[in-house]
Amino acid sequence: MAYTVDSCRLLLLGPPLLQREDRTAPIKLRKGLALAAYLAVELRAFSREHLAALFWPELGQQSALANLRRLLTYLRETFGDGCIRTDGDLVEFDSALIEVDVAHFQSLLLAHPSDSGLEHLENAAALYRGSFLEGFT
Repeated sequence: MAYTVDSCRLLLLGPPLLQREDRTAPIKLRKGLALAAYLAVELRAFSREHLAALFWPELGQQSALANLRRLLTYLRETFGDGCIRTDGDLVEFDSALIEVDVAHFQSLLLAHPSDSGLEHLENAAALYRGSFLEGFT
């Protein structure tokens, strides 16, 4: 079942969760979660070859690329169309379509103190549910 992109949050501080509207949607594949987290935190495009070698170093290039294609299809179905963008050989996460708690947390910590007093630090503390990808191995 493919989702449309509405209200979607990827929570990586603490146990990883995907929230769609007001419910939690599971990311059932461990490598899917790992790939989504990697793309969401790095916030840049990577070549398919790089990702295939990173996630399937034990496989030959063709098999690893086939696994990556299947995993990208799964992530598009899980996150919604457009959240994982591909442009030729490049793959990237569209952070404009999904809020990522790590990015929001970092922006709040980097906010200038005179902008909102301590409110930005209180908001950052509220986002922190635990260590990055807590419980994920």
